[in-house]
Amino acid sequence: MKGENRFGGTLTFVATALDPIHHGAGVEGNTQLLRTQDIVLEDGTPARVPFISGNSLKHLVRDGGVRYALEVMGVPAGSLSKAVVDLLFSGGALTKSGSAVNLSQARELAEKFPIIAVCGYAAGNFMQASKIRVGHIHLVCSENRWRLPEVLSESPQTAKRAAAFRGEEFGTRHESTNIQQVFKLLTPGEQSHQLENKEGRKGKKKKESQQMIYDFEVVLPGSRWFGDIIFDDLTEMELAAMRSAMERACIGKHGDDLVFHLGAKSSVGMGRMAFTFDGGLRESLSPPTYSPEEGIAPHKGDKDSDVMAAYVEHLRTHSEDIVKILSEVV
Repeated sequence: MKGENRFGGTLTFVATALDPIHHGAGVEGNTQLLRTQDIVLEDGTPARVPFISGNSLKHLVRDGGVRYALEVMGVPAGSLSKAVVDLLFSGGALTKSGSAVNLSQARELAEKFPIIAVCGYAAGNFMQASKIRVGHIHLVCSENRWRLPEVLSESPQTAKRAAAFRGEEFGTRHESTNIQQVFKLLTPGEQSHQLENKEGRKGKKKKESQQMIYDFEVVLPGSRWFGDIIFDDLTEMELAAMRSAMERACIGKHGDDLVFHLGAKSSVGMGRMAFTFDGGLRESLSPPTYSPEEGIAPHKGDKDSDVMAAYVEHLRTHSEDIVKILSEVV
């Protein structure tokens, strides 16, 4: 829109791991390996340092922003095609066999559904570039001293090598059918098969394992990390969409810090990180407000509440148009 204000800036952060952090890079035996980045130190020595990919944080933003918008719009479960869901949560894909996306329709989608303009998408033969750039999240350690932000230059962790912050977590998967109540749930044929297997194992010197032990390479709780999100050319509604994404992804607070899940295995007690933000949006970020009647309620009590309330109203006003356009562009 002509004359509309545009916003750009950098949202930097320092994060502290509250749980073990696992960001996977394949499996070796029963061990799930930690993702690492090969770097060259200032003296020319090669090194390998754990990191969390920018793509992991970018997905957090996209997922949070889309969920916020769908909840505000009241989009019911079971109403979206797989192609639309892939577009919303994964960014879609260019399909040569797909129909061309009308450019005026693409502009209308970006205007009416701001989060998709923030994160970008691909559909048919059209690609909307993302307006945010998310860097990798790096560990505070001696190997990364050369790229530390100034605020962390005196951190005691910079005296320690990355290996000092690495550890392992392990677990077991048990044979559930050894539990009688579970065994009774099997069909008669499966029960017979299980009993035959047990009989076949009798008398053997080495019994088959009834559980699988697995372990993860992790970065230890208490480790510190740093990174940034750069945003550019955002409209007021797109800036509100970005804020909504961060707030919806937030799972709580730790003191004054906002807590997010990053990396894998969040369902088994890993991945919580407490973020201290600086730069644009810093003062206005807060967890979302819910009410039983309205779901996500308009913001109240902060300097940007009018903008966020306008964003909520915008989504509710255009919800039918947004869903219609989404179904047409895929």
